[in-house]
Amino acid sequence: MLKGRISVSSPSLTIFVRMIKRTYLLLPLIIVGSVLLFSFLHNKELSKNIEHEGCCLSQGTLVEMSNGKVKLIELLQAGDTVLAFDRNTNKYVRSRVLKTFQTEHAGFVKLKFGSLFRNGIQIFDTLSIIVSADHPIWIKDKGWCSSEPEMTKRILMLKEVKKIKVGDFCYTNKDLSMEGFSGDAKLVSIEKVKENVQAYTIVQLENKMDCFVANGIVVGTEAMSMESGGE
Repeated sequence: MLKGRISVSSPSLTIFVRMIKRTYLLLPLIIVGSVLLFSFLHNKELSKNIEHEGCCLSQGTLVEMSNGKVKLIELLQAGDTVLAFDRNTNKYVRSRVLKTFQTEHAGFVKLKFGSLFRNGIQIFDTLSIIVSADHPIWIKDKGWCSSEPEMTKRILMLKEVKKIKVGDFCYTNKDLSMEGFSGDAKLVSIEKVKENVQAYTIVQLENKMDCFVANGIVVGTEAMSMESGGE
């Protein structure tokens, strides 16, 4: 018969107990580190999907050239001559592209415009364009507008930008009866685009022009020199 208590201690058990104690002491640091890592990755993902990286148009947008042809915006280069729009005269002019920009981000909207009939004759079919929510559109009787006017003002340093709304009239070159002047296209719907978009834009045009024609609609450039104003 054994007397006294049997010792169960051993070098391996001692090391194991020490490891448990150290893990217990480090547990708060592990938890805090995990929370910070999760927060960082989460914010990074939000930034990827929400933050705007400039006022842009979707890949596949057709830019009207000065020779009457169209060119995909992703193929547009500095030196190309596009059909620009003079806000002071409401007429179309030639203007050379000085700088372009491309990126990828979320936060886009699809603007749809109704077709136009005059005396029972269709002047032009429905139009649509996908732009970043902060991209400036020159609207009849309102001036610069966008889906996110505060963001547009901050990015482009504009004093006044209004909210674009269904029922607004945008300028279009599709009404050929206007003989060089701009026609009107009525905005009929605004839809959010959920996914990220490969995006492009004209940053600057020569002769201080700040509007060009994309998918038949007059849109603004991303030039920081654009002035506020309406008609």
